[in-house]
Amino acid sequence: MLDGQDVAAIEARIDADRAARQLAGHHAALSEPLRAVLDLVAVDGLTTREAARALGISTATARMRLHRARKALKSATPPADPTRNAVLEAAS
Repeated sequence: MLDGQDVAAIEARIDADRAARQLAGHHAALSEPLRAVLDLVAVDGLTTREAARALGISTATARMRLHRARKALKSATPPADPTRNAVLEAAS
């Protein structure tokens, strides 16, 4: 049998999985240019300058696209979403 702590852990995992799927959907809805910069910075760990170089765009354009991507994800997901917070922190 599961005790209260086990049930709470399962519920937390379900909630986190749901939030991750929602965030993935919002990520997929971003335009390709915004998604490309966000992925290079947040997922691959590149700096904005490195991402710009990899994409063949100016650093200012990369910063603008990253800002727009983060803004779009922030407005599309609830503030208390831990998955959202982790991705946006990585893109800072």
